[in-house]
Amino acid sequence: MKKALVLLGMMFFFMATASAAISDKVSIHKENVPLNTILNEIERQTGMLFVYDQNEIDVKRHVSVKANGQSLTSVLDTLFGDTSVKYNVSGRNIMLTREKNAKAAAASDKKAKTQRITGTVVDNNNEPVIGATVRVAGTNTVAITDIDGNYSIDAPEGSTIEFSYLGCKPASAVAKQGQGKIDITMK
Repeated sequence: MKKALVLLGMMFFFMATASAAISDKVSIHKENVPLNTILNEIERQTGMLFVYDQNEIDVKRHVSVKANGQSLTSVLDTLFGDTSVKYNVSGRNIMLTREKNAKAAAASDKKAKTQRITGTVVDNNNEPVIGATVRVAGTNTVAITDIDGNYSIDAPEGSTIEFSYLGCKPASAVAKQGQGKIDITMK
């Protein structure tokens, strides 16, 4: 009984510590520094993690930020408001993507019927791949796999779904009409 109380107390302590580590307020005063310097500082202050493709996002671009206790979204809007970079906050991840051609993407989205695609991403040992990026090619639609390797994403019929994970060969599959499930093995 005493051990159970100690374990319960430790569990509450760790939960409180973990929730205190994530903040949505940011204070940064930097002039003409690379974007990755700002992103690293935001990660340090908020406990969040930026997820992006280095080939799409220019993190060497110089920016200036003056924020004193501002909301995370306000700082991100300032950083990316006048660029083609879009952000999406999902859990503890901030996904950065580049908007390719908004008019073409919007037109193709209207023409193609969108469907919900779900599935599981596993490795060669049939173990779930946690945190793999699942993206509808040519769009800003992105999902991240959960602890069981599961994902859910909305994609137009006939679109290509891209799967990537650090250290694995990228994979892709086509979302066929009426196909609601795509399972992938990363190599």
